[in-house]
Amino acid sequence: MNWEKVKNYFKEKQGATVVAAALASQVAYAQNNPKVEDKKQDKTEKVVVQEVVEDGNIYTAINGNPVHGNTYNDVKQDYKNYVQEQKDAYENGGEIKTDTIPFQEFVQHQRLGQFNPETKDISRSFIDVENPEHVSMFVQNQYAGLSKEEQAQKVEKVFDVVQQYNNPASLSSQSVLVHEVQHQVSDKNNVYAPGLSVTQYGQLNQIDEITANFSSLLLIDKKCQDEINQGKSLQEVFKVFDIAEFKDFSFYKDMYAQKESLGTDKFQAALWQKTSQMWQSKYQQAYGNQIKSCMESKCFSNDVGSLAFGDDKEFQKRVDKLLNGVKDNQILKQAGVKVGDFSKHISNKVVALSPEMQKEADAMTLHYTGMTPDYAQKLSKEMPGSQKKDAVNLLRYLSGRPLPKKIVAQFDRQRGIKDMSQNIQRAQATQSQLTAAQQSLMHSQQVSR
Repeated sequence: MNWEKVKNYFKEKQGATVVAAALASQVAYAQNNPKVEDKKQDKTEKVVVQEVVEDGNIYTAINGNPVHGNTYNDVKQDYKNYVQEQKDAYENGGEIKTDTIPFQEFVQHQRLGQFNPETKDISRSFIDVENPEHVSMFVQNQYAGLSKEEQAQKVEKVFDVVQQYNNPASLSSQSVLVHEVQHQVSDKNNVYAPGLSVTQYGQLNQIDEITANFSSLLLIDKKCQDEINQGKSLQEVFKVFDIAEFKDFSFYKDMYAQKESLGTDKFQAALWQKTSQMWQSKYQQAYGNQIKSCMESKCFSNDVGSLAFGDDKEFQKRVDKLLNGVKDNQILKQAGVKVGDFSKHISNKVVALSPEMQKEADAMTLHYTGMTPDYAQKLSKEMPGSQKKDAVNLLRYLSGRPLPKKIVAQFDRQRGIKDMSQNIQRAQATQSQLTAAQQSLMHSQQVSR
């Protein structure tokens, strides 16, 4: 999933004012990337809300930390708008489109499928090997120390791999497609809708990847069981894990003996947990940039209350949507895979961010909301009502709308200097942001054409 595109999409979607804020915050974040530990906030009796000047712009600040995120969108209305936009997008998209890529591009990117969260389409690429010399040159460069005979064997093996990927009915080809379809199902189920914290979006993105890998494993499980039912030996059946793209799932061989005793639901739950462990050990670090882009794309568009407080109940619902969405995967249905109620047998569904990525999430939270995650959780516990209500009330307070006294009592609004110079400065800063935003939009529109 291309989260960099999602981030750019939201920057344009919200209009000139939001783009201005996003551009300003992106520059500040990229240049400064404040260390959360340097701005650790102690709990105070009241949350100090004031206006501060930063780089010539005026921001609302919480306890002296500028709030660079969205302080005016209502999370409830944003959620409704998001769902409607998703519905409209899938009425006009959601197709599986195929194309052909040169062999050199396949070697460079190693990507034959991709779900586009903007168009909702899946691209499935096939490899062009009309010029065999490209394969020979690749093998010669990769395996320069081998003999000519050994290189020739490698060339033959590469052609076999390409042939498998180019055969729509092969397990290799179906595995690529089922993975991307699972991402599409997750998106269609609105798991990335507004209302969660920065960390929770990063965790969802990880579970999304794990579940997409799990869907591929279910195809392999179906193939293995069919061949066993046909009378093939386990040794012969398990040769599928000698194929490079399926070696990550070799743990299946040790788990198969439990299949009958566990039953479908519990066996699939065990497979998901093993897939989760495999992904965390082999791919969590590699997916760092994608997870970071996913989190930051939400910082540009979602309200600061939700980004700070999150919503634990809603988060758990969306985790279940990710896992239960496997039943909606059309490729699995077409292959005759029966998906059980495996999610209820998984005790620990949430996958923590890596320490490095958690630091990124904490830094984004502080930068966009003016609060560290720990401080935000303390504040949420002291405010009456659910986390969702806390997010709405915080946003209302920051935007100057009236609130009950018991909520207002949590805050201390410091007005600062009240004179014309400040009003003039605010007007100049706002006009400067709008002008920069309009120029950026015009430029991006020209580039897109």
